[in-house]
Amino acid sequence: MRPPEISLTSNDCLMLLNHTINNLPDYLITTSKGIFDSKACRSLLGPSVLVYRPLLSPLNAKGTSKGFVGWGCKENTLKVEASAKKNKAPMLRLEDGFISYLNHPAQNGERFSLIVDDLGIYYNATQPSRLEACLNHDELDDDLLARARTLQTTIQQHFLSKYNHSPLPSSEQLNAIFSDSSLLGSTRRQRILVIDQTQNDCSIEYGLASELTFSEMLTAAINENPEADIYVKLHPDVRFGKKTGYLTKTQASDRIKLILIILTP
Repeated sequence: MRPPEISLTSNDCLMLLNHTINNLPDYLITTSKGIFDSKACRSLLGPSVLVYRPLLSPLNAKGTSKGFVGWGCKENTLKVEASAKKNKAPMLRLEDGFISYLNHPAQNGERFSLIVDDLGIYYNATQPSRLEACLNHDELDDDLLARARTLQTTIQQHFLSKYNHSPLPSSEQLNAIFSDSSLLGSTRRQRILVIDQTQNDCSIEYGLASELTFSEMLTAAINENPEADIYVKLHPDVRFGKKTGYLTKTQASDRIKLILIILTP
């Protein structure tokens, strides 16, 4: 069954978002041209004013509060963090929201949600994040849990994902992916999904993984499930030719299937 049509544009989403970030500084200093030039970042971080300081030069704005902002755990963010500590100023880290686009950036999709974290960032296993603190220490009351269940149902009903760029697969595409080799007589074989990531993504290093982790994951999936078919899902950035994944060169076989078409998760 196909989901109901969603006709919102990225600009609509920016206008409809409720800002839940409290007590942002009046000015946010960044060394990132990408953050500074992004209309989504400007909108989502409002009413703070973004200030571009590639050399982290001082900002003379008396009587106003100032903070620093960077993207995830990128190298330039680590420099910004050092300046924030030196100036005893707030430091915010940004990442794409978990549901963040109405199309892939390679197809001119624009960002309409952000993760803003004043402690760390969710994928960094070496230090706490605001999300981790909320899950571990905040009270998860019945209203919040009910809201979470409603959101989960909405995500499933509308097939929502990070990019929202993929159509539902046709019957022909599904047949091509799950071919007769996934059937053993009249008994359906088990299917194991292995998900790739782009090379050198910050979440690999700061998630305490490595390139070897991905080959070990694929090997474990094969060895621990001898009667199953293994499906390798490449990252959307790889499919659009923007980046290379760790499992891109995996060879297909009778048991290992590569999901090469662009389709909704």
